[in-house]
Amino acid sequence: MKRIHIHLMSVCLLLVSAATAAYAEGDDMGVWLEAGVEKKLYKGLEAGIETDMRLQDNAGELDRWGVGASLSYRLYRNEAKTFVVKTEIGARFMRTNHPGYTTMKDSVFVWDSESETDVYKGREYNVTEGYLLNKFRFYASLSASLELGRWKLSLRERYQMTDHDSISVTRHKWRYDYDTQEIGESVEDVWKGTGDARQALRSRLQVSYDIRSCKFDPYAYIEIYNNLEDGCAVQKSRYALGIDYKFMKVNDFKLFYLYQDRAGDDDVSEHVIGLGYCYSF
Repeated sequence: MKRIHIHLMSVCLLLVSAATAAYAEGDDMGVWLEAGVEKKLYKGLEAGIETDMRLQDNAGELDRWGVGASLSYRLYRNEAKTFVVKTEIGARFMRTNHPGYTTMKDSVFVWDSESETDVYKGREYNVTEGYLLNKFRFYASLSASLELGRWKLSLRERYQMTDHDSISVTRHKWRYDYDTQEIGESVEDVWKGTGDARQALRSRLQVSYDIRSCKFDPYAYIEIYNNLEDGCAVQKSRYALGIDYKFMKVNDFKLFYLYQDRAGDDDVSEHVIGLGYCYSF
């Protein structure tokens, strides 16, 4: 048991080290919190409700919160119960936060005939106010898991379609007025959000290990997001390492570190520390 505790402490230290490295490398540090409830309705049929909240900007600002429901069904399980195939469908509502930002424009120089030089008058810029945006997601997935001794391998393919809302946002424009010879403010409304649906295919490969005489199970996975509207181009990828802890068969806790590489996005890559809980009955 002492040896197991040493291994668990090593994993926890690894998670903390990864979080520290996020600050050192200048990437964004996030915190994800998840909670859910699962109910067995029938043999092989389960329903679930879950909610989550994500923090961004070094865990100092809300990124999004969401709530969803799912229904899963076991399609096949062999007699030894070592190979299982499942399917799942679900829907999710998400409320995303988009902080305000400033966009710097050109510097203004005006020709002065007396000094016969360009005189600096300031710099033009835009200030776009922050806003909240709604997203609605539907997904369907197929997964297969295989137990090899104490090792467990699983592969999941998930199709998802996310409908993005659109909203009118106020933008303040600061421009140089050649009549007043000052930089003044004007206001305009701009539309944010695409207002359309986006489709993606998420492929996840996970491996976990059942430690003998221990309720803590380490796991790791890699997940690739493919944009179905761009020839299955890789949109982003995730790499995770975590610990799963089951208590009294109905309580499932997990602690994980995740690195998210936003390939093809303007957003920075993210280091994430996450904590999740699920109650099953």
